[in-house]
Amino acid sequence: MKNKVLILTILSSSISFSKDINTSNPDMNITATIIKPLVVNSSDMDFGTIVAGSKKNTASAPLTISYDSSERIVITVDSQTKTSNGINLVNKDGDLLPVKLSSIGEYPVPNIHWFGGEHTSFVGHNGKLNLKFQGTIDTNLNQKSGLYSGNVTFKVRYN
Repeated sequence: MKNKVLILTILSSSISFSKDINTSNPDMNITATIIKPLVVNSSDMDFGTIVAGSKKNTASAPLTISYDSSERIVITVDSQTKTSNGINLVNKDGDLLPVKLSSIGEYPVPNIHWFGGEHTSFVGHNGKLNLKFQGTIDTNLNQKSGLYSGNVTFKVRYN
């Protein structure tokens, strides 16, 4: 019988954990500031009945924005039928009637070009900004009869 040699190799490994490992327990501070929601109230601008060929027909409408007075707001004015200084009203046949729009009243810069981008930095006013918009219509003798209408959208957000 042949002698069998059994070679037994034992591998040993050990992992040691040290209690001296540097550990960090950072704190995360979390805060929240609540501001009041924006509220925008407006009224319709109604010119009533206008005779073709008449000039300087005016109407006005208020716009009030309530907001947190410590925050800046941004106002953007838009209309699908905007012109360089107002909007076009449209009748059922697609005829246009231009209305020049300007702001009057409390806003510090009357007659600002409202359709030219965003207007910012409305801080203060005790959290209420009272704007009044005036529209002016000059008609031609050949202006077609009918009901003309249009919309202006005021988008207000915190900056």
